[in-house]
Amino acid sequence: INRQIDDMWDSRFGIVIFKGRAVNIWPLTDDLEAIKLFLKTAGPDLITTPGSDLKAGISTSINTFHKGGRYQAILLFSDGENTGRDSLKEAKHAGDLGIPIISIMCGTEKGSKISMNNRGFVKDSKGNIVVSKADKQFLRTLSAVSGGKFYEIYEAYKIKDELLSLVTKIEDENMDRSLKLEKNNGYRLFLYFAIGFLVLTFITRGVRWRNIF
Repeated sequence: INRQIDDMWDSRFGIVIFKGRAVNIWPLTDDLEAIKLFLKTAGPDLITTPGSDLKAGISTSINTFHKGGRYQAILLFSDGENTGRDSLKEAKHAGDLGIPIISIMCGTEKGSKISMNNRGFVKDSKGNIVVSKADKQFLRTLSAVSGGKFYEIYEAYKIKDELLSLVTKIEDENMDRSLKLEKNNGYRLFLYFAIGFLVLTFITRGVRWRNIF
């Protein structure tokens, strides 16, 4: 995440964290040093609600943007595990709003435990240690339905160069869908009369009437 901020220093960023629920922890700002300072303390223990509700994360992220803003995108850092419902539908909704989801897959398909910052590992409701496995196909699909793109973590360096073309493309597509043709009545006949009277006015002002009569 720090690398993305460094690569796009002239952008605004906000932070939404999610597990079983989502929290807009940092509204959109151009104070990127403050965000980087916060990231040093960020971890899975910031939210105690268990689970991984991607729909909640996407929905909350959408609501952080200003309506009608340009060049908006969600950078989703996730392993793709999803305990919520309708996340693909919410991703499609983001795309319809012109907000593509750029998924960056963290973790591996083999899976691993989730550290709680030297306080043990994340456990499920039954007390068993959670082994989180990356779901590449789900993240790929999630990005695709939003008009976004999928990256594995080692490919994240490509995002800077590809992101602008991605958000520009989805904005142009939305604009095309909103265009419609309407008949524009120009009332040319009245315009011609108006121009004629205007010319006549200038002519009459320039004529020396005293010499004619």
